[in-house]
Amino acid sequence: AESIDAVQERLTEIKPFFRDEDAPVILAGSKCDQESSDETKEKARSLCHEMNYGYVETSARDNMNVAFLFEEMMHRL
Repeated sequence: AESIDAVQERLTEIKPFFRDEDAPVILAGSKCDQESSDETKEKARSLCHEMNYGYVETSARDNMNVAFLFEEMMHRL
């Protein structure tokens, strides 16, 4: 949960630097092949929903949703 709080802080800090207020943002939840609490994942999803950001769980090790993340970002541009 601490990392989610840190993400929220960073996103709030960088948002003023966006040229376009509606710039697409997708939060990538990495290492989804490892154990993490459902509460943490739900908090990440909730944060992204509040801020109108996308959320994709990824795993570079298992090559899960890595290509999808890039495709989704291109789609949103």
